Amino acid sequence: CRAAGAYDGWLRSALLRYKSGDASVVAGLRNVLSSVMDATAPTFVIPVPSSTTKVVERGYDTIALLTKDMHTSRVPLLRLMREPDDQVGLTALQRRDNVHQAMRCSRAITGSVLLVDDVVTTGATLVEAARALRVAGASQINAICVCAAQIKG
Repeated sequence: CRAAGAYDGWLRSALLRYKSGDASVVAGLRNVLSSVMDATAPTFVIPVPSSTTKVVERGYDTIALLTKDMHTSRVPLLRLMREPDDQVGLTALQRRDNVHQAMRCSRAITGSVLLVDDVVTTGATLVEAARALRVAGASQINAICVCAAQIKG
């Protein structure tokens, strides 16, 4: 996964505001995210799905809004089949188990995919998303994110 920056400083502050319901920072976060996109256009740009609970809490889907101008599909191609628990405070193993078999594609996918997430901590969510995309037929999967957390320990 290519990250635009580390999960600290002003980027962390902006992302936390955004994930707490302040959509006013989305344009700046989109600019940051666009810095890690390469010139090769994938067949699909697919946002990692947000839980229904979080979408209702915030009033918007953070990743879908962040990637709004990056993809053309109005139908979510990658869906949560069940609501995983909130990942905050979970270990890497707990995160992996939490999202295991949680995603599925709504249709067959052919070609290359650019998977987009906001924060990557352990990579468990991206691994699960990539698994679902491979099952659906994606031939090449790359991922970008706004920022990546530094794992301690």
